[in-house]
Amino acid sequence: MKKIFNVCPQFVLATLSQTRIDMFRETGIPFSVEPHDVDEEKIKKTKFCEQKERLATSLAEAKARSVEKKHPNKIIIGSDQILICEDKLLSKPVNLKEAERNLLFLAGRHHYLWSSVVVLNSGSIKLSVQKKAYVYFKNISKKEIRSYIYSNKNTVLSSVGCYKIEENEKYGYIKILFGDEETIKGFPIQKLLKKIKSEKCFTL
Repeated sequence: MKKIFNVCPQFVLATLSQTRIDMFRETGIPFSVEPHDVDEEKIKKTKFCEQKERLATSLAEAKARSVEKKHPNKIIIGSDQILICEDKLLSKPVNLKEAERNLLFLAGRHHYLWSSVVVLNSGSIKLSVQKKAYVYFKNISKKEIRSYIYSNKNTVLSSVGCYKIEENEKYGYIKILFGDEETIKGFPIQKLLKKIKSEKCFTL
């Protein structure tokens, strides 16, 4: 990978997500972080009805474009995830009461997760990836939900589903019907890594 680093400009992750930062750090690829300034809820309200399945991609691109002026000639990576359950779009809860409502709604139901990555370089989209997962959330009681929230405040406030798939071995609330872990985590980066290794798309 050293040769790749010599020919590629620095990668910039346009994110506020610690999960995405940690996932990209695990690749060993040098990068910096630039928090985006996108009003995600405004975009969701505007575009949800007309483009449900592309919404995550629109959000990922908006995040990347919001920071590209600060980092000309660098590779900007934006990513986003949406959750739809019974045609209802759920976002990260703003407080623990909303988290409880969301989990009560998800309990005993199936939901879809769409996760996207968009990569910009010099104003152009060099890569756009969208992946989907279909998940069942176990039908747990209100008492169990409240206990889970009390023990996992940071988790429930930092993810659209109020859960982390990497904690599923402990709780067993989630059954993956199709899709993979990186999609459920909200950062499908394997195709991006393949592109980096190929040295085809990111050499200036």
